Amino acid sequence: MSSTVPSDAYVRRHNETLERETVKCRTLIFQDSDSDHRPFRIHTYESGSDKIFAILYNRNQQSTGSVSIIDSTKEAFYFELESFFENLFEFNIGIRKAGGIDFRPWSFSADYDQGKAGLQLGNYGSGSTYASIYGGTSASALGNIQITQKSGAPEAHRIFTILRQDGTGVFEIRGGTRPHVFVAADGSSNTGALGLSGLFRIQGTLNEPGIRFDGSGTTQPIVAAGWGGTQYKYRCFENGKMSWSPGNAAADVELSRIGVDVLGTPDSLEMTELSTDIPAGLANTVRLYSRDNGAGKTQLVARFATGAVQVLATEP
Repeated sequence: MSSTVPSDAYVRRHNETLERETVKCRTLIFQDSDSDHRPFRIHTYESGSDKIFAILYNRNQQSTGSVSIIDSTKEAFYFELESFFENLFEFNIGIRKAGGIDFRPWSFSADYDQGKAGLQLGNYGSGSTYASIYGGTSASALGNIQITQKSGAPEAHRIFTILRQDGTGVFEIRGGTRPHVFVAADGSSNTGALGLSGLFRIQGTLNEPGIRFDGSGTTQPIVAAGWGGTQYKYRCFENGKMSWSPGNAAADVELSRIGVDVLGTPDSLEMTELSTDIPAGLANTVRLYSRDNGAGKTQLVARFATGAVQVLATEP
């Protein structure tokens, strides 16, 4: 073996076998020259269903699972393959800066029964932001992408972003207490420049519907529910009909298209007096409104495009 190793270094075989019940631990140490500095190690460990194979730099891993740093003034890292509980496999990469704490930026895990396989990017489980992508035969894993935001993240914290080649934003999700979704509708818009105004915001010139719903019958594509209410406060149906409710009872106001050029309601319409007459409309139009007649009585009037006002009714 010495003939294949550079003359300024040698490999020392360190046999450490701990025979405690089913525990077996062996470590292969790569030592620098003739010094006592041994930064690289290949570590194997087996205890019951737990099996580990790891390549370590500046780290020492004991059979008990505990880890120690050889030289705290230097960086450390490891590559680890682990199988445990006889049903899960993991491949982890960990790093640590000099004098710092462990950081696991990359981890892959898979079930032996093909139920789920996943990739995690970021310091998993440490309170920082990390992303997970899952796939497999399990219903909970199919096409599953998860992004866990940083603990205490502000609403401006970017969780997911799609960028153009010039670095401007096309699509963006920001997290925190409430999520915000931003969409750039044209090439001149930049989601990265938008402030936190609106939970769902589209910026730019739209040449197609911003939101489109396809359905038939009594489909209700848009609804609004009041906090703590038992009924939708507002509903917009596929046929264009709109309805309103107080939130704790069924809808009692409707407005809908009932024919060509006809808008109707089975309910009443209430107008509040205007303090001044409204301007006249465009040609071939008429505007309805209510006003005070100057003597404390409400009038219902119509104003035509010519500016003429016709009183339709006066409060008795």
